[in-house]
Amino acid sequence: MKKILFFIWALFAVNAFAGDHDTLDHHVLTFTMVAPPEIVEEGYQLWMSHAKWMESTHFRSGPKELHYYEVSTTDELTDPLDMNSKKTGNVIFVLHEVYKNKAGIEDHFARTPEFKDWPKLSVWIDKCKSQKIVNGTVFNSLTWGSGLQGR
Repeated sequence: MKKILFFIWALFAVNAFAGDHDTLDHHVLTFTMVAPPEIVEEGYQLWMSHAKWMESTHFRSGPKELHYYEVSTTDELTDPLDMNSKKTGNVIFVLHEVYKNKAGIEDHFARTPEFKDWPKLSVWIDKCKSQKIVNGTVFNSLTWGSGLQGR
């Protein structure tokens, strides 16, 4: 019985600690958008629509694989390094997509016209103060199970 339990544990351990989520040298698309209060709710709705589109259209394996997708938000602070500082009233949206390689990002942009809410999202982004990284490369990666990786 101990051997069977050890074997089951070993299978789990190999999967849990194999570092299969390593993103070193993957390509990223990251947008940071500071939205004024009057368009925040619209932003939430548009990004929810975007997530549904991403889930239904993007590759989960192969050379165009979308490895990671998230949209996060936080209140903009007068001092971004002091979480107790005064809020400005704006909300910061951060889109972060990690692809296996550049082909995934190219495929994403080729598919963008298919996204029914793209015209609305594009206008919304233009109303924000934003920065865009459209083909960054991961040079440092800390993923659980693989340890700190870098160049």
